[in-house]
Amino acid sequence: MVDASENVSETIKREFEEEAMSSNVDKSLIEKLFSQGHRLFASYCDDPRNTDNAWIETVAMYVEYDSY
Repeated sequence: MVDASENVSETIKREFEEEAMSSNVDKSLIEKLFSQGHRLFASYCDDPRNTDNAWIETVAMYVEYDSY
């Protein structure tokens, strides 16, 4: 989820680190990986937490790892 002080690109990187990477990865490698990313989808997402005044949006990014 996007924190109040974050933008979406920061959230994608943070979530990727939390879910897919070990804690001792060089941050510059993650920056390099995501600098080549392409946004595939960004839209409203049907979710039971949605209300008339607040809703979930999702962003899907494509990044390709080529052994940096």
